[in-house]
Amino acid sequence: MQHNQIPIEEPLNESSPSIRFMKFLGYKSNSGGICFGIANMAMQAILVDEFSIFNKRLQKIERAGTLIE
Repeated sequence: MQHNQIPIEEPLNESSPSIRFMKFLGYKSNSGGICFGIANMAMQAILVDEFSIFNKRLQKIERAGTLIE
């Protein structure tokens, strides 16, 4: 994986672990809105030179989403 690549293995859709986890937590959004939000947070992380921290957080969200049925 490149240094500036978001660690999502597949495109986000309604069955993606991260979207399932966000819906489990009560977020009411579609995958397009969530993708837009993730992209904007990634840009903020890049601007403050914390993209590696952002990647670690996103990986935790992805892992948590795999635990939800």
